[in-house]
Formats: sequence, C-alpha cells, structure tokens
Amino acid sequence: MNFVDVLVPSSLEYSLFKIRFLTVYQVLRSLQMLRAERSSDLSAESLAAIAGIVDTTEAQMNVDPSAKPFRNTLMHYGPDRRINLSQVDEDDLIGSLVPLCYNGLAAGDLAAKLDVCITQTAAGLNTWAQSQLRQ
Repeated sequence: MNFVDVLVPSSLEYSLFKIRFLTVYQVLRSLQMLRAERSSDLSAESLAAIAGIVDTTEAQMNVDPSAKPFRNTLMHYGPDRRINLSQVDEDDLIGSLVPLCYNGLAAGDLAAKLDVCITQTAAGLNTWAQSQLRQ
C-alpha cells in the first residue's frame, strides 16, 4: 500500500462532498438573492420556477442560517469559531460536524438529502431554462 492508496480515497470523498455542497449552496443563495432583490424584474413564471427550486425542504436545509458554521468550515478550510472543537473528530470531520450543525442528523443522511437537492435544483433550472427558450 502506498501513500496515494491511503490518502486519496478519503480526501477525494471529502473534496467531492465539499464541492457538491458548496456549489449547490451558491446556486441556491444566488436564486434567493435574485428573488429578493429583483423580483419586480422577473415574470410570474420565473418567480414560480425560483420558488420551486429554493423552497424545497432539501434546499432550505442547505441554506439554513443555523448551518452556517458547517458551510464556513467547508469553505474556509478550518473549523468555524462557533464549533466546539472538543466534539470534532479530526479523522471524520464530516461525520462529526454534521450532527453538531444539523441537530443530530447523520452525515449519510445529509449526503442523501444533498443528492436529492442537487437533482431537484438541476431539474428546476432545466425546466426554467426550457420555458424561457419557448418565449
């Protein structure tokens, strides 16, 4: 067994989760801001499309302000100052952070909800884009 065999699988898994989580977070927050700041410029159809994307349970969980310490930890390569480090397992960062930041939710459950959120977000964006092409 070599160094790459030992480190890449776990770090790759963490990196993939991080990229997926933060990317969908940015998309959802951008849509929320678009709706909040430019709703008068958007058609009723566009507002409905945005609502269909950002108002789902999975999307709300991703952008919930109470999960900010989790997002900040992923984004800034270190624990958010609001996280009690004595409760974090350095060998299982995601596994120990998720229950702390998501009211006891298991990391696997968050990953599954993230998968659903990504699928819903992509489908909603595709539907919205197709409706705009028909106009």
